[in-house]
Amino acid sequence: MSTSTKKNPGKVLDAVLAGLLHQRGFTEVAEKLDPSRKETKPEIIDGLVDEVPPPPKEVPTSIRNASVEDILQSYKELYEWVCQSLDMYKPDLFQVLFPVFSHFYIALCKLDCLKEARQLLLTYRDSFDTKYGEDLNSLAMINSKEQVLEDEKLPESIRYFSKVSIRMSKFAFNILVSFLQDNSLWLVLTAVNQK
Repeated sequence: MSTSTKKNPGKVLDAVLAGLLHQRGFTEVAEKLDPSRKETKPEIIDGLVDEVPPPPKEVPTSIRNASVEDILQSYKELYEWVCQSLDMYKPDLFQVLFPVFSHFYIALCKLDCLKEARQLLLTYRDSFDTKYGEDLNSLAMINSKEQVLEDEKLPESIRYFSKVSIRMSKFAFNILVSFLQDNSLWLVLTAVNQK
């Protein structure tokens, strides 16, 4: 036992009692018995630590302030959701995938992230090969950032700023927008608005 506890055993008892009271939720009484408890320390109850959760990660709303991981993850979430959607809406929703895919591919190239753009292409190419094979070949031919900076030299179907007409049911459109908003997929929503 240290000399400080020999001199004042009442403080030790107060600290132990304050700890028990604090665990039972009597924090005000515990703080009066042991003023050092006013500091914010994680509370341990039944072996679980009650910690303050980290602040939410800022969700990018445009390609300019997005990381490569944000772009790839946003597309992955959209793709997986479309593939898992109800069969009756899947054809409508699937139409959105390639325009967003090409938009993100060009965006990655503009950011000089050619390796990541190739990764995106290799991951999803099989899904689009039959319908968009020629466009995929055009995308695969991009070897530098400079090639995409002159948007008008790209085939019209994959240009970054070109619009694509898609016909879909109102309900399919509404569930798409709802999914994007509910999951904070602002990059995809921006791409849908632009494309």
